[in-house]
Amino acid sequence: MRQGELRGAARGTQTKGMTRTMPLKDPQPDTGVPRQSPAPPISSDHQATTLLQELQQLTGENYARCTQCGRCTAGCPLAEDMDLSPTRVMRLLQRGRVERACRSLAVWFCVSCQVCTTRCPQEVDIASTMDALRELARRHGFEHPGSREILAFHRSLLRVVRRYGRLHEFPLIRNYKLRTGHFLQDILVAPRMFIRGKIRLFPHSIAGARAVRRLFERSGALL
Repeated sequence: MRQGELRGAARGTQTKGMTRTMPLKDPQPDTGVPRQSPAPPISSDHQATTLLQELQQLTGENYARCTQCGRCTAGCPLAEDMDLSPTRVMRLLQRGRVERACRSLAVWFCVSCQVCTTRCPQEVDIASTMDALRELARRHGFEHPGSREILAFHRSLLRVVRRYGRLHEFPLIRNYKLRTGHFLQDILVAPRMFIRGKIRLFPHSIAGARAVRRLFERSGALL
């Protein structure tokens, strides 16, 4: 018998042996109950589409209009301190990566100075977009870990404005310190501010306080 025939016979013997020693078994025996296929998980693409729709409902903007000219970043006074520049945030939104933009620290560094919106040649309201991204981050739990103190100030400010219809410094400072635990921070500055009338114990009342509260209720802002 030739050498090639011997190899073929050996392979045939090994195959037959594997067939005898490795029988196929049903991992789930038939019990008479029809099997149910698991529900398909929500895909990341579906979640990204939903977040983009929520963002566009809040802003009404079409981010495809952004040409990535960089004028927003060039005029932003805090762009150097941001982990993502305003231009990169707009690019993420164009690609549908809203969650990545919400998880950035840049949306919390934005002070809504409106420079980016004013400089945009396509008239994209970037400042309002940053505000909407902050709202989505709070709504879905996407806050950046480094935004704890900024978020505490953000919530304290909105609570004071909702209650009094305008900014009042004393409850703002009180709420911020209760949220952060920085009770001794700037404690030596407070007496001088009281003496100079920069901080008042009682707020000024305004005529449109109820209208301001209704605006907060209609917006559904989380405080």
